[in-house]
Amino acid sequence: MAKFKIISVTIVIILIPTLLFINFLFEPRFTEKQAMTALFGNYNSNHKNSIWENMNLPEKDVNGFFSNKTGIASTIFFESYKANGKKKIFLITKTIPSDIYFECHACLPLLSSAIFVESNGHWKIEAHNLFVMYEGEYGEPPKVEIIRIGNNKFAARLEYEHRHDLRLETKIALLIPYQEHVGIAYEQVIYFDNFNDCGSVQQCAAFKAEIDFDKSTKDDFYRIKTTRFGTELDNKQDDIAIPVDEKSVYQFQNGKYVQISGIRSPKAMYKIDDSYCN
Repeated sequence: MAKFKIISVTIVIILIPTLLFINFLFEPRFTEKQAMTALFGNYNSNHKNSIWENMNLPEKDVNGFFSNKTGIASTIFFESYKANGKKKIFLITKTIPSDIYFECHACLPLLSSAIFVESNGHWKIEAHNLFVMYEGEYGEPPKVEIIRIGNNKFAARLEYEHRHDLRLETKIALLIPYQEHVGIAYEQVIYFDNFNDCGSVQQCAAFKAEIDFDKSTKDDFYRIKTTRFGTELDNKQDDIAIPVDEKSVYQFQNGKYVQISGIRSPKAMYKIDDSYCN
């Protein structure tokens, strides 16, 4: 009898990890196809895209490129994360017109986003926004990553470049889910220069911005501290460059980061004529 007990215990010890391994392999997984189908109603696995028909663009988002109200949507970001103990998926898509060539400087795809959450083995849309923004010159998507912005709070950080009249501008945006909506809560130019378009007519200018999250406060969302330093062009006269040295603090309020304080060092302007003064 003693030998039988020992053998039984040994078998149980061996089988338990094996069963856990099998369950892990066959655990249901939420796929990109399921997410795109939930958002657009269809998905072509061969082309890895969805056809978005009858695009009902809000008046503020009307774009001449989508005059036939049909677009081709594809995934640019599909990332899993965990918040408040729940499994979630952050989805970002880009949509381009279905009827025209779309690789020009002004060709900005429409970005959409959705957050999916798993509950009792089922996945559902927790927050979404089909009309986030138009962004990505030549139809190219921005760089995207998930970052922590608070206690169990996360955002998608988008980074993209603009080139206009030989000027370079690098910009970031924070895409944050809030009350069943996913929207741009913060934007900042983190680098600018006009080195390829300055000298004879306008001053050369360049500045950069550094962004840090203040984790010392008791706010649900971290505060953002921004420091900008360098020179920027004057809006009134292109041949003037203004020194930039400023610090700002932003607090999350009702879905947006709002500036609550700022410090600017005294600025000296280059005087061109007697009609222009500081």
